[in-house]
Amino acid sequence: MKLIRVLIPIVAVAGLIFALVRVPSTSAKLPVPVPIESPPVNGFSRAVSGTGLVEPSSENISIGTPVSGLVTAVFVKVGQAVRAGDPLFQLDDRGIRAEVSVRRAAVENVRQKQARLASFPRAEEVEPIVAQVREAEANLAEQRAQLARREAVKDPRVVTEDELERRRFAVRAAEARLETAQAQLKLIRSGSWVADKQVLATDLSLAEAELSKSEAELARLTVRAPSAGQCLQVKVRAGEYADPARSGDALILLGATNELHIRAEIDEYDAPKVREQAAAYALLRGDSSRKLALRFLRFEPYVVAKRSLSNNAAERVDTRVLQVIYRIDGKVDRLFPGQQVDVFIESVAGGSR
Repeated sequence: MKLIRVLIPIVAVAGLIFALVRVPSTSAKLPVPVPIESPPVNGFSRAVSGTGLVEPSSENISIGTPVSGLVTAVFVKVGQAVRAGDPLFQLDDRGIRAEVSVRRAAVENVRQKQARLASFPRAEEVEPIVAQVREAEANLAEQRAQLARREAVKDPRVVTEDELERRRFAVRAAEARLETAQAQLKLIRSGSWVADKQVLATDLSLAEAELSKSEAELARLTVRAPSAGQCLQVKVRAGEYADPARSGDALILLGATNELHIRAEIDEYDAPKVREQAAAYALLRGDSSRKLALRFLRFEPYVVAKRSLSNNAAERVDTRVLQVIYRIDGKVDRLFPGQQVDVFIESVAGGSR
């Protein structure tokens, strides 16, 4: 019994010693992982770093639709260069085209009325009135002659006073008819009434304004490029329904890619260390051997919430950043808008980050 009590602790200690010696010698050694790409290296003794985004010199221009409607044609493709005013896509315009035709007909109708008034008096309208005046003059002369012959007879038994009065009345009636014919001739020879011309001028202005409104609405249905650039994205197809209230990506994304900029986001704690004249460069993600020389352009005057993340475990996400815009010096191949880069800016004070 005593022997067993002595042997058990000895066997246990021997087993423990064996395990401590044997297990490390037989366990597999894991290889040290080698990074696929070397991490970006700060080349300044004192520097501020941040993430950056490659963007067109014009910034991203999101093209939408001014009105809702069916897309009937798309005139551009991804990567295509466009000039200012080039059509990008077309909305269904059949209804507006019909309305424009009606407006143009209304304008032409008012203009024809103006031309008709301007043609007054016409010769074929003046000649009948002139004939009426001559007829009235001849009738008046006849009535006056008959009155004179009656008044020349002094015998009341031959020409009574009643007959003389009737002749005098006939003369006055002939004079009135002559005055009426002369007034009509004067009226028609004076041409169109000024008030009628003014009314038609107002009608023409109204018709032309309505036509201009319809033509403007028609022009809006062809969405055009606001400036020269390149189509970075085309997310609209013929047959789709475009709605200005739709949320999400732009229908077409444009940008001037002849010169590329980098929008660097600097942590608000490091923002005081950045100066306009400070040297700066950027390294591409996935190819840190390509060093992009940067030239300062401007600060964005409004500090915004941080949106571009580098997936670094030590990165602060609950902070705000100062956006600094740099121009890339020289031409760089295989560089696309939307790429992320690491930006290093020489610091005026403080340690390296």
